Amino acid sequence: MARHLGRVIVKKVGEDGKQITGSLIEWKVKNPGKLTFDSKPEYQVWKYIKDSGLEFEYQPSIELFDKITTKEFEDGKIKTVAQRKIGYKPDFYLPTYDCYIEVKGFADELFKLRWKLFKLKAYTGFIVYSLNEAVELLELLKSVTKE
Repeated sequence: MARHLGRVIVKKVGEDGKQITGSLIEWKVKNPGKLTFDSKPEYQVWKYIKDSGLEFEYQPSIELFDKITTKEFEDGKIKTVAQRKIGYKPDFYLPTYDCYIEVKGFADELFKLRWKLFKLKAYTGFIVYSLNEAVELLELLKSVTKE
């Protein structure tokens, strides 16, 4: 796993499972409409779910926190400040099980905050770190819904 300035550098992967080299922007121009994935495991889980025929949404948008205004003290004055909304795009939503799956290689502090807000909103979600874990999770979900 490569790092730069303490951050993990993720190698993007295309729909064909191959690592994207060079500029991602240039790749998207040359491959319009093609999906990109943040990691090989994310691609593998996407392919597995797609090939299984299971209904799913890839990276649906969720609103975790609506925009609000707050008061802050700055330069000897109380100011009204607009706080932006906080959104989140988990990797997969499975409507059959009404749950989300996040494929994670590395959880930075921003992800940890979003995951806490996601859980506080009472969404059902699971974090997996490999294709094997995703397959195991899906088998468990299938067995639970059969009961």
